[in-house]
Amino acid sequence: ALEVWGLSGHAREVVPVSVAPATTALGALSVLPPLAVFVTTMLLGFPERRRLTLLLIGSGVISVLYGLMQLAQGPQSPLRLFAMTNNNDAVGFFANRNHLAALCLAALVLLTAWISVLPFVSGGGRDTKHVPAPLSSLPPLVATTAALLIAITLLAGEIATRSRAGIILTVFALLAAVVVSPRREAAAGRGKLVVWGWVAAFGLTVVVIS
Repeated sequence: ALEVWGLSGHAREVVPVSVAPATTALGALSVLPPLAVFVTTMLLGFPERRRLTLLLIGSGVISVLYGLMQLAQGPQSPLRLFAMTNNNDAVGFFANRNHLAALCLAALVLLTAWISVLPFVSGGGRDTKHVPAPLSSLPPLVATTAALLIAITLLAGEIATRSRAGIILTVFALLAAVVVSPRREAAAGRGKLVVWGWVAAFGLTVVVIS
């Protein structure tokens, strides 16, 4: 578009805000879906938003598994949904590896919030009012094992994307994961377990990346 503008002899004149109005309009319209998601999420109550975090974590796991299948099939995998994409990396349901990396690190932070609550779902006077019924009935060992497997899957997905920005931000995500752990964890003697668990996960991530 710039070349045509120059060849037409208008290069020295005041150019419009956009040399490709149709593309600019589409770019503006692309803001509507995330804005709609943001507004509708704000209209939800706390229980609904809490369940939405579980949906986000589940979406992250499914996207990682899908991305690993893409890697297994190679650059020409029919599972890659876009022609313009990172052919040698895991992208999941996205076109760009950075987007899958962002989903993984966001899910890691949310997962930590759930990990800090799950040890309290086994009754005995423990706080279960903030835990949905299906999760409150899980045995602590089952809940902990499932959370560990999900964490490993998300970290594996982060590495499989080979996103440099994603790997750097994972460091901050793991630090944020420690911060969001409720203070009652420390009083119950489980805070250190959560912290050292993420330290071990971070160390494992560094080793694999190296």
